[in-house]
Amino acid sequence: PFQILKASDDSLLAEKVWGDANALTLEVTYAEVQFDTPVTINDIVRLGVYYPFGDSSNHIWVNWQDTDVKDDEHLTVKVNGAWYDEPTGDCAYRYKYYEVE
Repeated sequence: PFQILKASDDSLLAEKVWGDANALTLEVTYAEVQFDTPVTINDIVRLGVYYPFGDSSNHIWVNWQDTDVKDDEHLTVKVNGAWYDEPTGDCAYRYKYYEVE
């Protein structure tokens, strides 16, 4: 699933299952979901994708880069239950929202 986690305590703010992971390709492309309940992001969060059935040879990668890193944002990965920050890397994401009155 795609997840939005509050960084301070790992609490889940939003989650949405994308679909069948077997439908993913080896080509770099965007995968997109629409969360059922919009989340106002007003704290430090982790935006990510999680695949609970993977192993060292069967997992999902997020495309990232180590150039043109956006200020105050960086790549973070979770390995064996622990978060590791990669301050020299970041990845592309899109979070769209629409104000409804």
